[in-house]
Amino acid sequence: LKLAAEYAPRVSFCMGNLNMTRYYAPDDRYNDTGVLMTVISEEGWEYTVPKELEFTYDNAKKVVEDVLAGNIEAKPYKTEEPPVQKKRVKRVVSTTFHDIVLDETKHSLIEFYSPYCGHCKALIPIYNELASRARNDPNIVIAKMDATANSVPRPFESRGFPTIYLVPKGKSVRPIKFEGSRTIEGFIEFMQENTKEELVFVEPEEKYLKKDQPKEEEGEGNTGSCSGDSAAGQCSAGKQEL
Repeated sequence: LKLAAEYAPRVSFCMGNLNMTRYYAPDDRYNDTGVLMTVISEEGWEYTVPKELEFTYDNAKKVVEDVLAGNIEAKPYKTEEPPVQKKRVKRVVSTTFHDIVLDETKHSLIEFYSPYCGHCKALIPIYNELASRARNDPNIVIAKMDATANSVPRPFESRGFPTIYLVPKGKSVRPIKFEGSRTIEGFIEFMQENTKEELVFVEPEEKYLKKDQPKEEEGEGNTGSCSGDSAAGQCSAGKQEL
């Protein structure tokens, strides 16, 4: 409480039982007293204080000072290696999210998906066609991220799959959650309504007009089944890691 009063409002402090939150941590991250000290950045990335460091006022104060001075860098708890971009739908991981999705010069549509989600698998051909139709507009980014293998940055949330947001271009914009019909027409209408300029969509390339779409690498070999709200067309995200 003393430390919190010292640094308010620059730093927020909270204490609680991790089992009561939607986050959890492996046992080897706790120190000998059963305390886990973690710093969460504005973006949602974390820095976990080494478990060897005793949880005292002076040690906690030193951590806070190092964070404010930029000596400690928070990182995603989990992330994949940045992929080679081979398709019109850009594949994003936690470490490339800011540069691709939050590019202030682009209108970005981002899908958080699970490779085990049947609704996500059903969306693949539609999402591919949407990216093909947007290919002539350099201001549009159509992207996706496996939210089971990558930490999701704030203020985005993925409590079910797929979860889709639009980030209009510009500074200090807030992401807008897509809750409409997952059709080409639904996505285009949503993007046009929430941007301040006319977007360019053209006819899709021939391969996206075929009924048999090429298989995507994610989800191959799994059943595509999931639990969740089938009426809403979403799989449950289940227990999430930070």
